[in-house]
Amino acid sequence: MPKAARRPWGSAQRKGGNWYAVYTPHKGAKRRVWEPVHPNTRTRALDILAQRQTELASGGWDDPIRVLTFRSLVAEWIATMRTSWRPSTLAGTIHRMERTILPALGDYDVRTIDGPMLQRTLVTGALGARTTRLGITLARQALKWGHRHGRIRVLRDLTVKLPVVPRADIDPLTREQVAKLLDNALEWRPMLLWAVLTGMRQGEILAAKWRHLDAEKGTYHVCANRNRAGEIAATKTSDVGDVWVPTELLDALEDQRQQIAVTRLASSTWTDTDAMWPNRQGEHGSQMMLIRAFHRALEAAGLRRRPFHHLRHTCASLLIDQGETILTVQHQLRHRQASITLDTYSHIMPDAGAAALQRLAGSF
Repeated sequence: MPKAARRPWGSAQRKGGNWYAVYTPHKGAKRRVWEPVHPNTRTRALDILAQRQTELASGGWDDPIRVLTFRSLVAEWIATMRTSWRPSTLAGTIHRMERTILPALGDYDVRTIDGPMLQRTLVTGALGARTTRLGITLARQALKWGHRHGRIRVLRDLTVKLPVVPRADIDPLTREQVAKLLDNALEWRPMLLWAVLTGMRQGEILAAKWRHLDAEKGTYHVCANRNRAGEIAATKTSDVGDVWVPTELLDALEDQRQQIAVTRLASSTWTDTDAMWPNRQGEHGSQMMLIRAFHRALEAAGLRRRPFHHLRHTCASLLIDQGETILTVQHQLRHRQASITLDTYSHIMPDAGAAALQRLAGSF
């Protein structure tokens, strides 16, 4: 009598138009697992079979019936980490998850997510390169958090070929343009001059207080930032430090003090917050207040619009243009490393080229 054919351990089967990896999890078990695959192809089902056989042999197999969606994992991750993150980090994470990541990955079982899946679902070309890279970074962070805390037993390879982010165009103002801007800034001249000469970021300017100004030393201690939620919080990357405040800027600040005194007398709801650039009620001004003042001055001066952050670039470019060292620029912008300053502004540095070698040869 011929020997009965041995039943295969598993197979790729199609049912109802969908492919499944069908296998017996343990020797002698009657239950056969029908595991759906993504993408819905026979090749993917065979790949899953090979992977599950390896996991069963090593003891790393996790029953696919116990489904944990990526959406559920993200909700637990955010609920756990929200007290540890800055408000801006929390708001940015929730926004990016809801707008770009969860619509693509939210309903998938976390155990099926790997690098190729991230590549297919997030690197689609519909989003900008920077947005795509941020989305993939957040998705990886959530999955790695789930693995560290036992929500995912085996973390799959999350390697993705990331899109290249083109260098952002830096469009600083020239000296002549700065002069035009200030001539048309009206009551906002001190604030815009402060932005150009200190190189401070927009949120840091809004959070500025008089108590942190040392007029005798000619410095201002940058230690706070007004975030998008309107809260006074830590600076970006916590780069606390002093910036130089020249005499001309100290003189302009006297005009600002007088403007605040006049506004305070005219207000019936003034709150003393020690803000250098307050609104009509004495509270720290909003980002829209600065942007509108900047754009109005640009328009009055006949200059094209730029992001407010380009005043920080203007500070760096003007210092480089007058021959200051990269260390001077690094100090004023409070970059942690000079390499950051070089990487950002190396393309606007003057290149002496052959003339520099000619001077060197003539010095012997």
